[in-house]
Amino acid sequence: MSLASPSATPQLRRYIAAFKERGNHIKSSKYLNALTSGDFSREDFVEAQVHMRTAVANFSRPMALLLSRLPNVSDRLPLLENVIDEHGNGKPGEAHDSAFCLLLERLGAPRGRVEKCRPWPEILAFNTSLAGTACFESVHFAMAVFGMIEDLFGGVDLILSIA
Repeated sequence: MSLASPSATPQLRRYIAAFKERGNHIKSSKYLNALTSGDFSREDFVEAQVHMRTAVANFSRPMALLLSRLPNVSDRLPLLENVIDEHGNGKPGEAHDSAFCLLLERLGAPRGRVEKCRPWPEILAFNTSLAGTACFESVHFAMAVFGMIEDLFGGVDLILSIA
């Protein structure tokens, strides 16, 4: 079944909707609750974000792996657009990694500290599992995972902008 087929899009949408219905993972996050309540210190938040930068910088790579598995150009184009967006639409200074590094600088983390950071094992495991999902899981499952991550971090960005 092609991702462009009439049955694939509703299937993928149902899968994502069902996952989101199981619970609001953003509101139940201890991390985000501590951040919004003020129980999480600014220093700890910045430290966590310095480590998270590795995940931000890596995110488009497994997405490109998944892109390579799609047999039809029409199926690849939406994902390709997202990969290009992650890369700042061809403008390196506007890439998501660059924007995240700028955010870290504004939060007080010098670029040298960010670049020298050895990410926590949890971040490396996240990156590894994304690559494995992109390479070895079904295309529909992998697309759902990437879609959910994009959807989740849109909500997280909103919470962080308020906190």
